[in-house]
Amino acid sequence: MNKFNWFGVAACLAISGCSGNSYIPMTQELRQQEQLTISELKSLQYFICPGLSIHFHDTIDDSLVEKGVLIQRDGHRDVRVELENWAPAVGLHATDNLVAVSLERGLALPFGVDEGATQGDYEILGRMNGKDFEVYYDGNWYEVQPGDAVECNEQLYRYPQLWVDTQALKAIVDERRKLDGRYVDEYVGKEEREASKYKKKQGGVPK
Repeated sequence: MNKFNWFGVAACLAISGCSGNSYIPMTQELRQQEQLTISELKSLQYFICPGLSIHFHDTIDDSLVEKGVLIQRDGHRDVRVELENWAPAVGLHATDNLVAVSLERGLALPFGVDEGATQGDYEILGRMNGKDFEVYYDGNWYEVQPGDAVECNEQLYRYPQLWVDTQALKAIVDERRKLDGRYVDEYVGKEEREASKYKKKQGGVPK
């Protein structure tokens, strides 16, 4: 697992903004640290790096009757899906350990960690079929075409990782901290009780 500089992430979220387009890995640690809800996960802007090349091969063995004549169809169907580095995606579905992101309407790829894991990068999820790694997409299991490791944010990755737009994440964190304020008529009559609670929490009002 690649290690990431979380001090830099925290500093970036704490200041007024991060310069330029910046992305951080989507991880289980980040999700827990920022206490991201399912709704918030679905509202983030995601990116995928490295890119992805998947392939589906199907044998066609179909028969039908047209005008009383039996017609047999035999052949092959090959489908290849290519995804470039840093392709943008939106959150379509989320559970406790994964986020399924969509690159085209109605279809999604799952990224996450093993169920119950408390840490780890959100990598593309799939299954091993013999020596091949496959992902489920558009109703079929696609074989992931292996390739060389690709540099994403100065680190090498072989399999696609999910990344989060830093500004989008910061906007969600900042929004939680917005206060609506209070009106005097809502406070009158409660001031002594609230002041007493405050003193207990603070160990006395600072001088």
